[in-house]
Parts: sequence; structure tokens; C-alpha cells
Amino acid sequence: MMVVINRNRKTALAVRRTGCAVLMIVMRSGKLTTSYVKHQEFETEWREMKKSMEQALITFSRHAKKNGATQSALNALKKLTKEQESASLRLF
Repeated sequence: MMVVINRNRKTALAVRRTGCAVLMIVMRSGKLTTSYVKHQEFETEWREMKKSMEQALITFSRHAKKNGATQSALNALKKLTKEQESASLRLF
């Protein structure tokens, strides 16, 4: 997982890689959505941000509450949040 941004300043969470694409939760001015982006496009159009995953999840969750989100975006956010919490618990 990583927080990414493109040249149009669109922010996304790169959730996972499949055989030929990257699943992303994309933050737009309206609803959060999910999108599959081909590997080549991902590598040329997107770059990693130096933002913590914990802070990014908070930001994306707030955006979803305020502006809405597709069911697939909500499911992905819930899964990421749960994974982040589990990872934090394993540290202690």
C-alpha cells in the first residue's frame, strides 16, 4: 500500500497489484471511487507521496463521510484500516 499523486494533483491510495494492473482508491472532488490502472500507466503517471498511511486513511475516511464513496471504495478503506490497526498491534 502507498499514497500516490499524479501531475494533476489527484491523490490516491495504491491498494494492491494484480497481474496487469494496480487497484487504487482515487480521491476526487466528489465520491471516492476505485479504479484499476495498468502497470505502465501507474509507473509513468503516479509518484509516491511522503505521507503516512495512517494519516492518509484518516483523510480518505473523512472525505468519504463528507462526500460519499462507492461501495468498493468503502470496502477497500475498511480493509486497509483493519490491516493498519493489526500492523500497529503487532508492534507492541
